[in-house]
Amino acid sequence: MQLAATLSTLPKKNAWLYLAFSTELAALFHYLVNTERMVTDITYQFASSTQANRFLNELRDWHKHEVKAKLYVKSNMVKVSYEFDGRGFDYTCSDLDDLASQYNGIEC
Repeated sequence: MQLAATLSTLPKKNAWLYLAFSTELAALFHYLVNTERMVTDITYQFASSTQANRFLNELRDWHKHEVKAKLYVKSNMVKVSYEFDGRGFDYTCSDLDDLASQYNGIEC
C-alpha cells in the first residue's frame, strides 16, 4: 500500500526508477536471508547395516523436517544433513536422536 501511494506521487519517470530500485533491494534482502542458513551434518552409527538402512528409509518419508541422508563410510553409519534457518529453537537434532535410538543408533 505504501509503495503504491509513493509511486502515485512521483512523476512517471521517477516512479519506474523507484520501483526498479525497490526490486533490487528486495532481491538483495532475499539473497541475504536465504544465505544465512546453517547446514548441520550429523552421523549416526548403528549395530548393523539392517538397522542403518531402516533408519535411512524412515528418513526418506519423514514428515517432521526436510533432511538429506545417505550411508556413510561404513554400511552401518548414516550421515544426515539439514538446514537450519536460525529462527527460534531447532528441534531437528533432538528428533533425529530420538528416531535413531528407535533403531539402536547413536550419534558419532
